[in-house]
Amino acid sequence: MEKQELEQRENELSKREQEQETRKQKLNEFSIRLKEQQEKLKKEQEALESEKETYKQEIEDKVNSEFNVRVNQAIEKQTQAVQKEQEILLNKHKDYHVKEIILKKKEQELELKTLEIDNAKKELEEVYEKKLKEEMRGKKAELVSKLDTEFDEKFKEKIDLLEQEREQLAEQKEQIQVERINLNAEKKAFEVSKQKEFERSQDKVQATIDFLQNKLKNEKEENEKLLNEYNMLVESYREYERFKDRDLISEKNELEQERKRLEARLKQVEDDREERINAIQERANKKEQFYNEQLDKIEEYNRLESELNILKIELRNLREQLREQDYYKKEYEKADDRLKQLQSQFMGKEEQIKREEAIKQDYALEIQLNSENKNKENDELKWLEYIESNMKKYGVEYPQRLLYAFHTMLKTASMSPLSVLSGVSGTGKSELPKLYAYFGGFNFLSEAVQPTWDSPASMVGFYNTIEGKFDATNLFKFLVQTSIKSKQEDENAPNPYGLKESMNLILLDELNLAHIELYFAEFLSKFETKRGSDNVNLDIPIGAGLTMPIELDSNLLWVGTMNEDETTKSLSDKVLDRAFCLNFPRPKELVSRLELKKLNDICEFKWLPKTTWESWVSKTQKNINLTKYKGIAEKINEKLAKAHRAIGHRVWQSMEAYMLHYPLIDDREKVLKIAFEDSIVQKIMPKLRGMELHGEEKKVLDEINDIILKEVPNLEKDFKYAMSNPYGQFKFNSAYYLDSQEN
Repeated sequence: MEKQELEQRENELSKREQEQETRKQKLNEFSIRLKEQQEKLKKEQEALESEKETYKQEIEDKVNSEFNVRVNQAIEKQTQAVQKEQEILLNKHKDYHVKEIILKKKEQELELKTLEIDNAKKELEEVYEKKLKEEMRGKKAELVSKLDTEFDEKFKEKIDLLEQEREQLAEQKEQIQVERINLNAEKKAFEVSKQKEFERSQDKVQATIDFLQNKLKNEKEENEKLLNEYNMLVESYREYERFKDRDLISEKNELEQERKRLEARLKQVEDDREERINAIQERANKKEQFYNEQLDKIEEYNRLESELNILKIELRNLREQLREQDYYKKEYEKADDRLKQLQSQFMGKEEQIKREEAIKQDYALEIQLNSENKNKENDELKWLEYIESNMKKYGVEYPQRLLYAFHTMLKTASMSPLSVLSGVSGTGKSELPKLYAYFGGFNFLSEAVQPTWDSPASMVGFYNTIEGKFDATNLFKFLVQTSIKSKQEDENAPNPYGLKESMNLILLDELNLAHIELYFAEFLSKFETKRGSDNVNLDIPIGAGLTMPIELDSNLLWVGTMNEDETTKSLSDKVLDRAFCLNFPRPKELVSRLELKKLNDICEFKWLPKTTWESWVSKTQKNINLTKYKGIAEKINEKLAKAHRAIGHRVWQSMEAYMLHYPLIDDREKVLKIAFEDSIVQKIMPKLRGMELHGEEKKVLDEINDIILKEVPNLEKDFKYAMSNPYGQFKFNSAYYLDSQEN
């Protein structure tokens, strides 16, 4: 009862926690919406402010331009008037100057006439003295009186004339003096009037400027009043539109119309100001009330959060109280599980044997091993030539180097247990393992990988609890069949079709339709464990917690084919490290095949003994120095470090094993060169896939290309082809190197 109450209280607490979380989420959503609305209002306010500034600037520009025009016009008028007065004064000044020149000329003429009179008087006196002296000699007495009278008359007349002229000149000189005095007086008066007129013009201009400045000041004050009224209109409009859905385009148009009608509406604003202020105050009160409500909700949330913290503390205390009960409950469950385990071990042994026997009695291939259909060829090269010749009879021909590469990949299965054949669809990737197996004596099973494969159970099957039996796949049946001895070796064998003494081959067709790590990971892990170990078993669940161990022996080899398109998955580094990848070449010439033959029409199937195969595997080339080739691999590995990639020990060990297991078809050095080229293509080139053809990775690829060009020139064309694809990434999918050294 206490436990139920505690659970009930815990459920209630969890519900309250959920309610608190829901409220918290709602408050967060509301605060987010509030922030978004505030940001929106802020943006609108900024837009209105910018419009206000624009309008203000337009009005100021308009007033300033009008004021400048008026000031310029007034100054221009005053300037023209002053210029006219100055012209008049200048004309008067010119007249006075002309008169002064005339007076000076007259004075000069008077002075010249005075000089002429004085000179004439002197000449007459001299003449008179000369004549008087001459006449006095002869007629001094007679003529004294006569000459005196004549001379006096003539001289008096001339003197009178000269005196008259002198008097006239004196009068003219006096007139000139008077005119000069008058002229000087007029000149002084003109100077005084000119200064006064200039000062009067300055006063007029200054008065005009003062008048215009006062007018500008008044217009600015009036403009500020208009702007204040406009700000009030904008503020009231903003408050009115704040919590309504807005149409910015229509608002912009209305504001544009409002700006045009602003002068007409200003009078109405004065009348409506009090009413609008009240409306704005009312909206402000509503807004304050709204914020107060939100603050109350936040306070309520804080109160609920504090209550929630208290409840969490109570829950923690309750859980501590339950901890002791849980401890005893777990101890009880452990004891119960141990008891069930012991019961299953005691009672399930017979059931496991029964299920294993039922599975072993099933089979995938109906083949019996006997000495009559046994392949007795022990020479590896002759055996390969036999396969090659029968393939040609069948109507299929592969490059010899491709066939030998496939054969060597299978021989090196202890290092890389999976052999992957890739290339263009329809180039014979699936056909090669089938023909190799039939003509070479391998028991062969082809299994098409499905996109739904997501676990080892997809490959082997599962226990059907309804029917009470294990629903095994053909692959699992074949796997079991290869682990059972034949009747020839063991008369008590549970299955007459045991294939343990022969070589067997499984083909996973289109293995990358599903993620190989999901359905084949356990097999790869067991293959890794098997390297250097014996009796490695693959445990297959057969229901009721029981497992059936299947021995992974060297008599079973694994091959996979793959296409590269949008429906397939790429292979991970984990798989590439444990596999050989062989690219099939694109066909240069399309070959016709009008006649389809049957395999048993070419030759009879003869199974290849496991012992024969193991002898070929163990017969490797001895005393071979691979230091040169190892150095090339290390150079490539050094360059890969710049792209944060690497070649591991497993890759080089697989390459080394491949080179040592390659059939000795020619002199040893040539064979090593061919095998090294193959191993680079199969083990290193897949590690470069996906490298970018630009930037730092492009530089790394160029450096590796230099190594290839220098050390392995036969791969240059394939490497350049891999770098010239339209995908922007390194993609090695050609096989031009097969053509240059075909055997």
